[in-house]
Amino acid sequence: MEFKINPDLIAFTEELAFVASGNTLYCIGCDGLRWKKCFITTFYKDPYSDVKITALDAKKGYVAAGTNFMDGKLYLMTSEGNKIWEHQFATVVSLGWRPEDVTSVSIGDGFIAVSTQFMHDYVYAYTFRRKRLFSHRFNRDVLKVFAGSRITVLTDNSFSVFSKQGKLIYSRECRVSDVCEFQDKIVVCSKQTDFSNGVLTVPCEFAKTCGNGMNLCLMSGKTVRILDENLNEVWKAKFNDTVKYVFYREDEIFVATNKEVFRVVDGEAKLLTKTRGKIVGICSFGIFCYDRTLKIVPL
Repeated sequence: MEFKINPDLIAFTEELAFVASGNTLYCIGCDGLRWKKCFITTFYKDPYSDVKITALDAKKGYVAAGTNFMDGKLYLMTSEGNKIWEHQFATVVSLGWRPEDVTSVSIGDGFIAVSTQFMHDYVYAYTFRRKRLFSHRFNRDVLKVFAGSRITVLTDNSFSVFSKQGKLIYSRECRVSDVCEFQDKIVVCSKQTDFSNGVLTVPCEFAKTCGNGMNLCLMSGKTVRILDENLNEVWKAKFNDTVKYVFYREDEIFVATNKEVFRVVDGEAKLLTKTRGKIVGICSFGIFCYDRTLKIVPL
């Protein structure tokens, strides 16, 4: 499959891929394009600029998309593309309102976490029925929010963990590159190793769960490590290029670098394919690579 799309953001579920390009959101399945939606500003009319999707997540039958200050909204939709609701974020300035940039969004267990930025950075949590659970102002740049059973907020030099009602559970000064939730633990990627208040800090660049949540995958540079539920190393593999994406299917793990995909079984890596374009994602039905057009190579 091939599409004339320049991807800005991509989010995957088990069977679908959601691709944001400019102000348009595309839903792609194994049989091709399912639907697309264009977001048009309702606040500004500017011939030189338009709405851009700046935040995206998909999970559990929902898709959440946030837009920049030309629109400043959070949209919640079903995976079939039906809009459930939209919410406007705006700040009073001078004699009027100015929409905020939605900078990050994450779908959690029964709620959505979102961060916005204009004069200050804020983090909000909403139920799927649009009831606000809490809001919190940060005096630092919020880089990412992650929602699971709790909410983890990454800033430029710290991270904080909140309950979905807004109670601060844990906070620490350190640079963090990624976060995920593994069983009952929050896993944050940093240069340090520590475990406190249900928060596990590990020295890696990226982390994600795999194996139906029974394994933890840690990625650093050209290395991938798989840990079991007791955090013991199952296997470790090193590649010739920087690891960009990891995808789990049954007993196989697929590891993508910039232009190569490997199948890994019990730590043994075998080259599956090379691509002409840069790999930008991998899911159950294909390898997404971009070279002027978005191509999907069957997995």
